[in-house]
Amino acid sequence: MILSGHMTGRPWDFAVIGCGVMGAATLWALAKRGAKAVGLDQFSPPHDQGSSHGRTRLLRVAYAEGEDYTPLAREAIGLWRALEAETGAPIFDQSGVIYGGAPDNAELAAIARAAARFDVDLRVIGADFRAKIAPEFALPPAFSLLLDAEGGFLRAELAVKSLLRAAQMRGAALKTNAKVTLVARENDHWRIEAAQETLFAGAIVLACGPYIAEIAPDMTRFLRLQRRVSHWHVAPDGSFDRENGFLPFCFSLDGHWLYGFPALGDGQIKLGDHHFGADFAAMPALDRRVSADDSVTTDAFAAHFLPRLGPKIASSVCVYTTSPDEHFVIGMLPERQNAVILTGFSGHGFKFAPAIGEIAAKTAMLGTEEAIAPIWRLSRLFG
Repeated sequence: MILSGHMTGRPWDFAVIGCGVMGAATLWALAKRGAKAVGLDQFSPPHDQGSSHGRTRLLRVAYAEGEDYTPLAREAIGLWRALEAETGAPIFDQSGVIYGGAPDNAELAAIARAAARFDVDLRVIGADFRAKIAPEFALPPAFSLLLDAEGGFLRAELAVKSLLRAAQMRGAALKTNAKVTLVARENDHWRIEAAQETLFAGAIVLACGPYIAEIAPDMTRFLRLQRRVSHWHVAPDGSFDRENGFLPFCFSLDGHWLYGFPALGDGQIKLGDHHFGADFAAMPALDRRVSADDSVTTDAFAAHFLPRLGPKIASSVCVYTTSPDEHFVIGMLPERQNAVILTGFSGHGFKFAPAIGEIAAKTAMLGTEEAIAPIWRLSRLFG
């Protein structure tokens, strides 16, 4: 919908509110379609105040969480490569990802089934290859390792920066340090107040991450905010460097996913626990202080599985916005004409961002949820 009439601010086809990875990807997708689009963010992305920071993100392709994810991951890889071609930025390293767990681990079995269904290049790492593939791991004799050869990792902040750059190169506008204080429907358009400026748009996309309560408070009944902490350890003598063959990994242990990334020329490897952290009510209540309690599981993992790893030297707080079933939430907000929401990415959405941006752009332009797989539709939450 293109606006017409007399207005005090520039009329936009689309306004994307929140320019972390999902908003940035949506802005790029809209700009590629020739839309007159503007992105707004209360900070200056990439930043560390939400869910899109932390240097790196896993990109897994053998995905057991649902049948729609592996095709989406492959689409995302193609789009990450297209973004690299547009910007010249080395965003995706297709290094492969190691999965680990006990031989009877249900998660590994589900990953293997998903890989077989979609013909993913998933390889069993036998005892004769362990010394080559995972020499730094101290593994029990009865322990399974799988290599997702199609996967790898993304450089997180570079990805956000590149998405925004590519969107601007195609004509999109970006307004940073522009906190949105009002979003209101007026006749056939949206009125947006941000940083002493009034904007008008035919449609809006809400990609506010954990700040969604400030714009769409009615959505909070469906979402949980969860505090997570990532840690960086000294990686001695280059053995944990990507260039020396150390690979990103994800181990399923006692109900937790412990994950890590190689050192990238800085002598540090990143560790995290996908399941360890507390819920909190709203962003003003987020405790950004890091204590010893925040690294109980990662410290134990390092001691048992990576005994040569050096001490922890840095930590960073991040936020998951989690849906009830941990599937994404994408759709048209009910009773809010021309308003699309992207939320509930539950700590595993980053890798899919450019493909989700495509879905969001199509949804905003069509005004329907037909581009969204049922597993992710907002409407399922009202069912």
